Amino acid sequence: MGLLQWFNRRNKFEKCLVCCILGLTLVIIILFICFLTSHDNRVCLKPECIRGSIHILDSIDPIVDPCEDFYAFACGQMNQTDKPTDHASTLKSLRTLSSYRLNKIVGETNISEGVPKSLAFQRTFYKACMDTKKIDEDENRTFLKILDELMEGWPLLKIGKWKGEHFVWQNIMLKARKLGLYHNLFFRVDTFENSTNGKMMLWVRPIDVAHLASTHFTDSNLDKILEILKDLGADSVDVIHDLRATITFAEKLTDIVLNRTNETILGSSSERTNITIQNIKKHYIRIDWVNYLQHITGIPIKGSDQIVSDIDEYFNELYFLLQATEKRIQANYVGWIILSTNINFLSTKLRKKYDQILKSSNVTLPVETRSDRCFQLSLGLFKWTAEAEYVRRYTTLEKKTRVQVMVDYIKSEMEELIETSEWMDEISRENGLKRLYNITTPIGWLDIAFNVTKLEKLLGFDKVKRWPDFNQTAMDIARIGLKIQFDVNYRTVLNKMTDMDSIGIPGNEVNAYFVRNYNILILPTAILQGQMFDENQPYYMNFGALGSVIGHELSHGFSLYQNSDDFSTNYDNSALWTNATADKRKEIVQCVDDQYNKFQVKHGKSKTNHTSGEENIADINGSNLAYAAYQNWISYNGDEPSLPGIKYTPNQLFWIMSSTYMCIEPNNGRSINQNHGMAEFRVIERLRQSADFAKDFNCRVGSKMNPAKKCKIYN
Repeated sequence: MGLLQWFNRRNKFEKCLVCCILGLTLVIIILFICFLTSHDNRVCLKPECIRGSIHILDSIDPIVDPCEDFYAFACGQMNQTDKPTDHASTLKSLRTLSSYRLNKIVGETNISEGVPKSLAFQRTFYKACMDTKKIDEDENRTFLKILDELMEGWPLLKIGKWKGEHFVWQNIMLKARKLGLYHNLFFRVDTFENSTNGKMMLWVRPIDVAHLASTHFTDSNLDKILEILKDLGADSVDVIHDLRATITFAEKLTDIVLNRTNETILGSSSERTNITIQNIKKHYIRIDWVNYLQHITGIPIKGSDQIVSDIDEYFNELYFLLQATEKRIQANYVGWIILSTNINFLSTKLRKKYDQILKSSNVTLPVETRSDRCFQLSLGLFKWTAEAEYVRRYTTLEKKTRVQVMVDYIKSEMEELIETSEWMDEISRENGLKRLYNITTPIGWLDIAFNVTKLEKLLGFDKVKRWPDFNQTAMDIARIGLKIQFDVNYRTVLNKMTDMDSIGIPGNEVNAYFVRNYNILILPTAILQGQMFDENQPYYMNFGALGSVIGHELSHGFSLYQNSDDFSTNYDNSALWTNATADKRKEIVQCVDDQYNKFQVKHGKSKTNHTSGEENIADINGSNLAYAAYQNWISYNGDEPSLPGIKYTPNQLFWIMSSTYMCIEPNNGRSINQNHGMAEFRVIERLRQSADFAKDFNCRVGSKMNPAKKCKIYN
């Protein structure tokens, strides 16, 4: 009797029971299969692994043979110009993520005592800047009050009523500085680094022609300027006469500055000289320079102190212009400068009219929201504040620990290369090992970013006594930020400045740096995220991406190029390579340069220089170091599972990850990044020189990605 006949003879209840049993059995079988699959240690099903699979599938073109063109393979999806891509390149994504996180930090409203004072001011400013309703309700009264305090009002708004008895242009500059306004109105007091001893000096020089141009105070904009003045209360027909005279004054001042600028070639000038303050030529314009510089800088100044000066001829021309110009016209010019430098804090009506001036001056206005504008202003007025908070917030102890482990593995491989290199003599080998052992690697940023007290002092907020409040206007808070910036800049004159002072400022670039003078390899927080590094994703991804970057930067500490800036000195200023070693390394340099030149000529580009050649060698050696380090890592930690839905092995995924962050989106600006070579070359030629890559992808000898002859870097 067949099963079908047997089943048909059952009653309804028995048939239902049989169906339930069969269904339950099928479910059990499926669940068992799923259980076995989910416990397959050859495949990682963590969320980070799934995201990794998506990243790779969004990047690679599996149709392309990786042994023929690895760039087209690894970056194929991104390089398809016949269809829009819905994802950004790795580095662009990280920049977007960093900007989002910074924006979030600035936009938070917490300004309690537990928040660094600099961040409290930055957040208060952002909130005030965003409150356009409050700004409009102010009806520009804050701005007009400031002009009253600065110079008893703006003559253009007080035709026939402005006296100007106390207006002296030098004193107005001092008062503007005290009020936290832009104060380089008729000449500048900047800082200048003495190349001999690294000490910062005061630099008295003409005003900046670029700033003059940015005010757009020209005759072609007269009608639009007049509209702004009317909104501020100018109602007399006489304003036209004074406005034209003021514009004429501004244009003559611009001509004087341009004359001096044109005589200054590449930052050098026959007038520029080091001189003691007491010996500054007074000629026509007589200023008590010691007193003036003391007040403008806020630091103790003596007549015997030296400054940098290039104002002699400029001051002569400025004198005759001022002598021929009435004080009210000078004051009108000052009023426009103060307006143009504070336009973002004036009413919506005025801002829109000022935008019309920019458009008529052929200035391309950025497509941005008020939030974007206030965010950028907050970063500019309160520099490195949100960046430091970003470093502290997103550089966890676990992340620092795990990245340091990677660094140690990669440095260990570099040590082995130095110890076994065939072209180094013993002295060079010893110098190389000395340098390697003394390299420090700040993860996230230098320690000062994590030390709020020290950083607040560096940023100048140790001198700020009061705490911000949300009742202050955006213009008032902006003036505090600008005043502190000038205080910090001028304060550098009191101390000998070193590169380390600028290195101490927290950065937010998606990049890594090797600072040769200090033997430091910096890994900023911004690059320790996303697909570049995630402590929960497989380490072939981490070593492939971030590890290759670490290896690249580490390689810069051992430059093979003789002509590179201070590349040939190590931490104790002794020569890194002996002459004998330097001669042998020329073959390596020449091999890589030849390959790059051939590649560029093939792609219609000009030939390379030694700077990009240095980058090319760092690319090649960086990935090799990271790969060897990963092999050593798995020998201690065991093999890792592959990614779901991906047919590639962990070693192959290493090479893919070492390349995808170099992918360039089509029509995204440029394929050459500063001193780095073409993206295609960085991926292709780097891997063509690797025997490990050829082995992992089974590339036959003689294929495009596995040439028989390779450039040897260290062995």
